[in-house]
Amino acid sequence: MKTLAQVIHDLAYRSGFFSQVQVNLLLEEWDEIFPPPLSQNVRPLEVKEGILFVQCKDSVWASELRFAKSSMMEAINHHFQGVRTIRDIRISRRSDHFA
Repeated sequence: MKTLAQVIHDLAYRSGFFSQVQVNLLLEEWDEIFPPPLSQNVRPLEVKEGILFVQCKDSVWASELRFAKSSMMEAINHHFQGVRTIRDIRISRRSDHFA
């Protein structure tokens, strides 16, 4: 039997809304996957073809995140077991509208 996450993935992937659905799931569970202070300074923006695009609050967090990319990918992939694999993370610095 498929999990709810797998059903959502299948529906979203077929309908073309996969990226936004996955980002919404990441946003909802971001604090659970990454406790503060990381969750307060890094936000997921979108997922395209297995690449997670994130935005950091400042350049210090962007630098730190470059060292933590592999452990972050591992944590996300473990959290969403079997839904879809994040194979890379692309990092951008803060805009004026950091959430």
